[in-house]
Amino acid sequence: MEGSELSSERAITPAELAADREKLNEILSGSEYEAYRTVAAEGENALKRLLLKLWETIREWLPDTAVPRTFADVIAYAVILGGLALLIWLLIWIGRSLAGNRTVLRKIGLTEKELKGASSSRYMEQALQAERSFDYKECLRYLFLALLIYANERGWLRAERWKANGEYALELKASKPELLPLFRSTASLFERVWYGSMEADRDSVVRLRLEIEAGLTAGEADGYATGE
Repeated sequence: MEGSELSSERAITPAELAADREKLNEILSGSEYEAYRTVAAEGENALKRLLLKLWETIREWLPDTAVPRTFADVIAYAVILGGLALLIWLLIWIGRSLAGNRTVLRKIGLTEKELKGASSSRYMEQALQAERSFDYKECLRYLFLALLIYANERGWLRAERWKANGEYALELKASKPELLPLFRSTASLFERVWYGSMEADRDSVVRLRLEIEAGLTAGEADGYATGE
């Protein structure tokens, strides 16, 4: 029964198809669609005016340059495209910089295996050894790791190789806000030394070590021993 109904359906004639097209054109030419076309046209005209304005500015900078007016649009487009290319390059550069900053633990050479077996007390010992060797940059690295792993051991954050310091700060803000100022100062000094041009000096590193040791000692007083 269903098959007979399908087979009995009448095909659309060319005249009906033409009538449907005419009806569609009438609908598209209505006032409700005219607004969309007007906006599109205005946008195109605005872009052209912007390009021409840019070209006029260039002509003012170079008053003696005799360039035919017919080339104005072409040159203006070329200038805009050059600017867009520069903007894209800057966005790519910024994106790569942000991606690099997100891989904090990767950049300082901490593997997934080392992260799983990391101990805050061991990193503090390594920080002291580096300090005695006058390697303050490496000492700062171990101090940062000691504080980060300590917070991970306490369950205040979850250390991951792909996370950024900003994400750790958000976790601490929710779980241990009193530790947040120390973490921020440690992360700030660490990033300026390791990713910037700042030199690690003895006074700054020793002062930071004492602050971190005080923080870890306070944790032990609360009944928690740092991991071995």
